[in-house]
Amino acid sequence: MVPGDAAMVVVRLRRGAVSGSPPASLQAALGGFGGTLVPMYPGISDAELASWFTVTGVPLAQADELAARLRALDSVDAAYVQPTPSPAG
Repeated sequence: MVPGDAAMVVVRLRRGAVSGSPPASLQAALGGFGGTLVPMYPGISDAELASWFTVTGVPLAQADELAARLRALDSVDAAYVQPTPSPAG
């Protein structure tokens, strides 16, 4: 669950970019946004699933900027802001 004033950014790293820990360039891009990088599928051995991460705790007003900055990295295949769920009805 993401607080109302924070967003979650979903990141998929390029094949071969994941080898134990995320690339330093990805960690550097997070600087100043206050987000935390978390594997979507921790402990998984499947290379495809291991390439997916989320960045939580990013202020909503900065989420699009962070996603664009991440997409500009060579190690990132995709980055987008997870849409905020809304109640059915």
